[in-house]
Parts: sequence; structure tokens; C-alpha cells
Amino acid sequence: MTRDEARRSMVAYWLTKADEALVAADADLRGGHPSFGMNRAYYACFYAASAVLLHEGRTFKRHHGVRDAVHTHFVNGGRLSPAQGRLYDRLFETQLRLDYAVFASIDPAEAHDLFRQAKDLAADLRNLIQTAE
Repeated sequence: MTRDEARRSMVAYWLTKADEALVAADADLRGGHPSFGMNRAYYACFYAASAVLLHEGRTFKRHHGVRDAVHTHFVNGGRLSPAQGRLYDRLFETQLRLDYAVFASIDPAEAHDLFRQAKDLAADLRNLIQTAE
């Protein structure tokens, strides 16, 4: 397998993980588990962003690195809107709070709304790969 083939394979892997995370988020939300749904919604966007960055030859080992790169390469580069950058930040911060803060919770209606926005953001990130080709 060539280096290019390996990179394409990894990009496809991260996009599949993004799709799986969206399915899991939807199931968690429908099952009455909004905190878990928000975790999966964030990860869907994280995986999609990681795929796009890898497609462009960039890799990061930490969530903060991916978050910074979303702003540097996509928002500041005019490929995503500032509102989409703020949404990525909100998903990131919500996931951290719900996963690590004691007694943290989220209103189910808010979680459903954030999930819908996360689905759109993940799709927009995926589209960045298609427009780059």
C-alpha cells in the first residue's frame, strides 16, 4: 500500500467513525441519554474534522490541536463560517462539561437541537473533502 493509499484509507476510516458516532448520538438521545448523545455528537464532528485535516496532510494528537486547526484552516480560511467554528467550540465544551463535571446535565431539548446542528457540521466538514478533490 502506498503512502497515499494509506492516507485515503485512514480518511475513510475517520469518516466512517463520524457516521457511526452520529447514529449512536441519535440512539442515545432517543433513548433518553442526552449526555451520552452529546458525547457522540461532539465525536462525530471531531472525527469528521480529523478526516478533513488528514486529507490535507495534517495530523494532530490532541483534541485541542484539532479544535485550533478547525479555526485556523477552515474558519479563518473562509471554508467554514464563524458560526460553525463557534458550534464546534460549543460541542467541545459541552462534551467536556458533561463527561467530567460532577452532576453536569443538559436539557434534552437543547441536546436534540445541538445534535441537529452537529449533524449539519459533520456533513459540512465531509463536504470540504469533496470540494478539495
